[in-house]
Amino acid sequence: CFEQVELFAGQLPDITFSQLLEKFAESCVLDGAFFLCRHDHVKRVAHMLDRVPGLSLEDRYNFCFSPVNTRDPQAMSSLLRFALQYSKNLPVRIAMGVPKESAKNDEDLLNLETKHQVLSMYMWLSQHFSEGTFPYKETA
Repeated sequence: CFEQVELFAGQLPDITFSQLLEKFAESCVLDGAFFLCRHDHVKRVAHMLDRVPGLSLEDRYNFCFSPVNTRDPQAMSSLLRFALQYSKNLPVRIAMGVPKESAKNDEDLLNLETKHQVLSMYMWLSQHFSEGTFPYKETA
């Protein structure tokens, strides 16, 4: 699918990636049995990443399809931080504390769940970007 988005981007070079995805979705012609999967999720991430300079079209595409819970502000913040570090050619760090004990209440449990989601996202990103850019995948 990236190749199709890339070809489409060649026709609209002066718009943001989130605008590009919106126009791409509008122009898609799908059989009645098909639909664009996770489109709102991808648009939400793309809109957030519009603020990150220095990402290629393919980088933006990969970050947009990462497994992030877009309803979790902490997870979205982590994705933004990862993208900013990546855009500056810095090694992408996890920068997340390890819990010292098990969850004692619902809030602790939600916090642990978010940390797990962020680690899963980091692992996914490490598989989709060049080796060395996500150097802490073994730690994750």
